[in-house]
Amino acid sequence: MDKKIKQNFKIKYLIFLFVAYFALSFAHAQNCKNFESKCSSPGEKDFSRSAMSRTIKIRQKQRYTFNITLFENKEYYISVCGKSKLGNVQLKILSGADNKLMYDNAANGFVDYVNIKSELSQKLIVEISAPTGKFSGNDAECLGILIESRKFNK
Repeated sequence: MDKKIKQNFKIKYLIFLFVAYFALSFAHAQNCKNFESKCSSPGEKDFSRSAMSRTIKIRQKQRYTFNITLFENKEYYISVCGKSKLGNVQLKILSGADNKLMYDNAANGFVDYVNIKSELSQKLIVEISAPTGKFSGNDAECLGILIESRKFNK
């Protein structure tokens, strides 16, 4: 009888470890949801969050690019933030027409935001990377890009 109790305990313990492992793995995979909400905000009530905001997972030496459209007579606040393993987050903004570099926060001490006033509608390319990140292996870390906008008068 004593042997059966020990066997049952071992089986229950292994099942518990198995379930705990997958529960923690699932929780870790989900921890990036809405990460962009942790990024700095301009703190002014007339800015509203854009649907262009997003959360990504990024790996060492990976560059993530996406297109955005800025509309006429709008001011945009673009902010990036990431988990501490990412180190400095590099934010580049390029012209969508000719890929010309318009802004690189590396030249400004890796400041985590930029304000852009758009007098005309235009397409831009946003490029994000973590050049100083301390990753291990193929790990990916959470990174948020918050984009807020408001109308402005010339």
